[in-house]
Amino acid sequence: NELKAVRAAAPGAMRTAKAYALGQLGQPDANVIEAAINVLADSWESDEAEAGITAFFDRKPPPWAGLSARACHWADRVRAASGVVQRGQ
Repeated sequence: NELKAVRAAAPGAMRTAKAYALGQLGQPDANVIEAAINVLADSWESDEAEAGITAFFDRKPPPWAGLSARACHWADRVRAASGVVQRGQ
């Protein structure tokens, strides 16, 4: 089920992917490729990516597993209010 896979994805990565996809509408191919490279490189350097990779190798669920979209949004708001900024944003 495609929706199940989307819901299991890291919330920050999904937000970044959506913003990237919407920002690419109407851009020339060379710019799209360059932007994709930058988005992917920034994603792999995020705290969220590190947590996901660590969970994978530890054979544990990632920290966002089981969180609803509402819970993820709430966590983002708390981070923003506290001044915590993720790398790549």
